[in-house]
Amino acid sequence: MRRPLNIIVIGFMISLTIGEIAVRLLAPAMPPVSIWPTAEMQLKSAQLSAITDPPDIIIIGSSTSQSSIDPKVLAEVTGLDTPYNAALPFSTMSSNLVWLEDVVLANTTPRLVIIGLPPWAPGRDDEELANVMREAAGWNESLLSRLSTLFRYRGVLADWDNLRARETLLESGLWTEAGHFTGYYERQLIGADPWVPPSRAEAMDPASARALEGMIERASESGARVALLVEPTCCRIDPNGGNREYLEWLQARAEDWGVPLWNSHSKGWPVDLFADSRHLNRTGTEIYTRYVGDLVSQSATAKTRG
Repeated sequence: MRRPLNIIVIGFMISLTIGEIAVRLLAPAMPPVSIWPTAEMQLKSAQLSAITDPPDIIIIGSSTSQSSIDPKVLAEVTGLDTPYNAALPFSTMSSNLVWLEDVVLANTTPRLVIIGLPPWAPGRDDEELANVMREAAGWNESLLSRLSTLFRYRGVLADWDNLRARETLLESGLWTEAGHFTGYYERQLIGADPWVPPSRAEAMDPASARALEGMIERASESGARVALLVEPTCCRIDPNGGNREYLEWLQARAEDWGVPLWNSHSKGWPVDLFADSRHLNRTGTEIYTRYVGDLVSQSATAKTRG
């Protein structure tokens, strides 16, 4: 009985050794190991951890903020150094809190944090994405992973196609070194119906409101000022759209929290500045970023006078 068992063990060890050698030889051509659920998180966590000049301005928010605020133009308008656009698509209030606390503020010490908000009350925040991000942010490579290339690349071997597609996306050049997404630059929205918000709720759900307040508290504790920025949408606003009560609620909450609310949504932006209903094209991005830059400058001047 012992002899067959020994043969099985020896065969298993030989297979592992062959597998380890093969993976080490293939490693240079394999997609990188990633612990982050999206390509943007993978890219931006790497950019933030590599920052040598701390940014004066950090932008948190959705894909609208990610694509519509160009840090290079923002620096030109405000005279502040190295703004970084840390906004993420498909984010929630809870996931943005984790991102700000565990990734952004762990690597930077901004003077101003701009939190982009949708112009309607976000839906119920179940915190699932936030929990995944929290695990990724706290991930440490195990000893076994450091010793064994086969073990370290186990996820890559199981999901090669998906990770290769992610690597291709990250190499596309659609993100600048300052986190700005340029994929909507050359698009053009032709005509648009009056904008109607996807939610008619008059306030954020309690979990989202707590997470937003948590972002303000964490940023303030780090020494940064905070501004809330209601993100733009195209184009004419339906007078019965149902978000007026929500914006009034948001204004009241901003006053309670002691932070400015910049309502860029209600300004009304022309159709020709948009790539689609929520994202600006190249011209729209430059115009909108200069608008945000003016708000930053005016806010800094008012604070100095005060």
